[in-house]
Amino acid sequence: KRELFQDLAPLLWNSFGTIAALLQEIVSIYPVLSPPNLTPVQSNRVCNALALLQCVASHPDTRMLFLNGMFSCDEFVWS
Repeated sequence: KRELFQDLAPLLWNSFGTIAALLQEIVSIYPVLSPPNLTPVQSNRVCNALALLQCVASHPDTRMLFLNGMFSCDEFVWS
């Protein structure tokens, strides 16, 4: 339903920890890629995370921030 929210990208970008959580979701599936053991649930979650990042990357207000990697280091808490 992300198409229903015109300002979803700025909301995602400016919400503390959201981009970090999306990136963690993507990174979390790397161990199951070799050998390929990705479950449908994991595949769906990572596809949704990628779709939200694509939303941020394609929005005119967040595109350059995203492309330039203007992430706050405080957001990243890798476990």
